[in-house]
Amino acid sequence: GLDFSKPYRVEVIVIDRKYGVNLERDEHTYEYYVDCMNREINSMKGSFMFMRFLNKFVLLFEAQEKKEIEHELEQLLRRLDDRPQFKGLIRSTCILGAAYRDPRDFGQSYQEAKNLIARKELLPNPRNKKVLSAGSMGIYKYMFNSGNQAEILSYINEKQRKLEEDDHAKGTILQDTLLEYY
Repeated sequence: GLDFSKPYRVEVIVIDRKYGVNLERDEHTYEYYVDCMNREINSMKGSFMFMRFLNKFVLLFEAQEKKEIEHELEQLLRRLDDRPQFKGLIRSTCILGAAYRDPRDFGQSYQEAKNLIARKELLPNPRNKKVLSAGSMGIYKYMFNSGNQAEILSYINEKQRKLEEDDHAKGTILQDTLLEYY
């Protein structure tokens, strides 16, 4: 039921857990959490692919449905993490990669999301969101980048162009101020 003429993005759900003194009970609680998450995600609306891959859950969904799916996942993960049997022991975070039209690039979307997993605690998240998007992180995305200079330059040039357009339209000198500050 997926239409690959439209852009899709990958999201990775990571489950963090605390271990207690009873590892068998901890593992049982984790497996129960995973089963609950699996049922909840499979009951979501929309067209998407969903699979468990190692210790992560991976979803592929249409980029146009991003806001609806983000909102539904945010609520789903909050409900699940707030259940008494999981609260304080297990919590999930969902990280979204960028949208791509060509199925050959879906792996890139997965890598973008996956690369942020280890750094998710370092990202600014003042509202404690459960769903984080690599594409909406602004400059923070590049702080953890492996040095892709072309991508960083493209980001800066786009922001600089917008600032220049704004200066021209409003008669301001924000671009000069930025350069002076820098």
